[in-house]
Amino acid sequence: MKKVFVIADIRLPDEQRIKLTELGFTPVLLPPSEKLGAAVASHPDMLLFIGEDRIITEGDYYLQNKALLDSLSIRTKRRIIISKSKFKKDYPSDAVFNAGKAGDMLFIKSDTAAKEIIEYAEFCGLSVISTKQGYPACTVLYLGENFAITSDKGMAKLMKNQGVLTTFIDNSSVISLPPHEYGFIGGCAGIYKDTVYFTGNIEAHPCCEAIEKAISEAGFKSVSLGTCDLLFDLGGLRFIEEAID
Repeated sequence: MKKVFVIADIRLPDEQRIKLTELGFTPVLLPPSEKLGAAVASHPDMLLFIGEDRIITEGDYYLQNKALLDSLSIRTKRRIIISKSKFKKDYPSDAVFNAGKAGDMLFIKSDTAAKEIIEYAEFCGLSVISTKQGYPACTVLYLGENFAITSDKGMAKLMKNQGVLTTFIDNSSVISLPPHEYGFIGGCAGIYKDTVYFTGNIEAHPCCEAIEKAISEAGFKSVSLGTCDLLFDLGGLRFIEEAID
């Protein structure tokens, strides 16, 4: 039986790691990059871009975590691509791998993002939609082909203009991202098949009803991995299947 790996921040709470394991997933916890700010240093959406056949990352990060990333590459048959872009602590240079996909569109801050991602999108026939927001993966929860949830007004307007049915929600301090006042909805979730998995308790969010409605309308259901009254912005969860010949 093939494994399903879930790539997560190494700071994923034990309760949630255990829950993922009980659900049949194999957690792969990413160590931090010393080049990034502490709040986001081990966030998957900052460290990696995962495509259908490749994993794009930064050179020094790859060398520091070669065994882990090579194993993931072999098990999922995704080749490692070393980007020419380098992490820097300051925004938006910290977010060179941060991108979100809706249908045949890739939302990315194209003037500062890794060119390898844009080249990959073009190779796959995706339309590259340039964003002002440097964190399009973190600020938006992408729900399949044509639905999204965000608290970022600029992203909401842009996505609606592209025909994406977008639910706008309020920022909330229940999305934890210390030392910042709050985190974002895309950073506390990941999708596998028909289920949205939240790193924390979605019922804690004051816009829970609107979020659950959007998830249902998009054809998904939700699972909360935590029981406390918080959601954790950990750069999202990335689910990828083991490749079996």
